[in-house]
Amino acid sequence: MGFDDVARTILASYGQPVDALFESFEREPVAAASLGQVHRARYRGDVVAVKVLRPHVEEQVAADIAAARRILKLVGRWWNHPHIRRLQVVLDEFELRIAEEMDFRLEAEHALEIGANFAGNRLVIIPKVFVDLARQRVLVLEFIEGTRIDRLDPARVNVRAIVQTLIELYVQMMYVDGLFHADPHPGNLMIAPDGRVVLLDFGMVVRVPLETRRDLMRTVTAAVRRDAEGVARGFWDLGLIVPGTDPAMVRWLAELLITNAYSRTTAQERLDTLIADRVMQTLFDFPIVVPQHLVYFARTAALIEGIGARYDPYFQAIPVASPVFLRMRTRMLRSLGEPATPSLAEVATVAGYALGTAARWVADTFDSLVGKESSNGRGPADVAPGLPATRNGPRPS
Repeated sequence: MGFDDVARTILASYGQPVDALFESFEREPVAAASLGQVHRARYRGDVVAVKVLRPHVEEQVAADIAAARRILKLVGRWWNHPHIRRLQVVLDEFELRIAEEMDFRLEAEHALEIGANFAGNRLVIIPKVFVDLARQRVLVLEFIEGTRIDRLDPARVNVRAIVQTLIELYVQMMYVDGLFHADPHPGNLMIAPDGRVVLLDFGMVVRVPLETRRDLMRTVTAAVRRDAEGVARGFWDLGLIVPGTDPAMVRWLAELLITNAYSRTTAQERLDTLIADRVMQTLFDFPIVVPQHLVYFARTAALIEGIGARYDPYFQAIPVASPVFLRMRTRMLRSLGEPATPSLAEVATVAGYALGTAARWVADTFDSLVGKESSNGRGPADVAPGLPATRNGPRPS
């Protein structure tokens, strides 16, 4: 949107013109999307990201939702298929969340709460919120430099470690805190120059009911153990299966997914096998409908799978996530109010993680010393520098 619209929105929100409120304000946005855009500015000495909602966007969203409902209703008359019911669920969830996204005061509250949940965590950065400037149509946040998670140089970073960190963050949000960042597209995830994961855009945040967290944990635990019966039972408990479905079909699906999850092949090879065996046709018609509150879990799983496969064609989410899940199992159980006696596998995993962390610390310290000697002219530096800071700030919705 043009700067005149931005200036009018800021004036209406604060009763002050842009140049009176901010020490400097870049006229060109650093990012723009369908709901709003972000400008870099300076406020009381801090570099900030100013997120501004588009004029009349509420009316446009309402019209789009109404049109989508008319289309689904028309198609549903002629084609009674699980896909239509799935799309209706997604549309219901979208209508609920998009309304929240268009009130930046809610986004400020979400960012503050998630920031508090990760206070002291050295793996993640949550941008600071300038609470006194939070308005319905304007939000001011700390401006963070970093590299988009889908634009990393795999030769200079440990992508597998980054994906494991991402999994750890989402395991905490979904299972421990019950409040998670539900818009995890690559534009909202960056890697800071020091290697920390940066979460941006808290307009779409989901609270997870306690019973759903319990069902999810039991299902994932079964997947880690390769227990097809447990996974199938979890599908029923989570409400994924249409009533009346043959339990044998659900067990077949669970076995298929577990086999696929642990198959040491590329994503393309797995897809080719499914197509050749006509499994894709069966899955297309399978009576599964994702409940409204689980839509964003599926989206997050797809993002993690996609990021991993982007850098490693053999990437499989379950084997990578299993050590993280085992290591955090006690925390998850305690948050769910259940007995939390560490299992042997969990103790071994935590011990391995501790040893690995110590080993990395020793290696990093050694590399740092080598780097200092190299900079003093004592030898060539063979330590990859930190990630270059690109000019990426918080992304608009």
